[in-house]
Amino acid sequence: MTSRVAWSQVLLDRVEADSAMLAQIDAAQKQRLTHHIDAKLADRATRVFQAGTDPNRQAAIARMLAALADKRGDAAKGATVFTQTCSACHSFGTTRRISSRTSSIPTARWRIAT
Repeated sequence: MTSRVAWSQVLLDRVEADSAMLAQIDAAQKQRLTHHIDAKLADRATRVFQAGTDPNRQAAIARMLAALADKRGDAAKGATVFTQTCSACHSFGTTRRISSRTSSIPTARWRIAT
């Protein structure tokens, strides 16, 4: 969807209209859009994605961890989510390795409620 300018514009329109759509765009897609050969599209994508970014990232992480503190994760569901959204760039356990390994990250940070 990010290869064509017209399709990318429609995608950015949707994200601007509904910020929840940001969760549906993975890091690779964001990278392609913000570094697109069409400079106007790349500039727009950069603005759209920055609008959905909390400037105080540590505070945002603390809020998320606090919200998840009393939740229990489901390892099988977490593995599915990881495979679908993270494994293109990261490895964990026996999954293929392309980029950064996640096994060195403390497990306390891997609190994902699914």
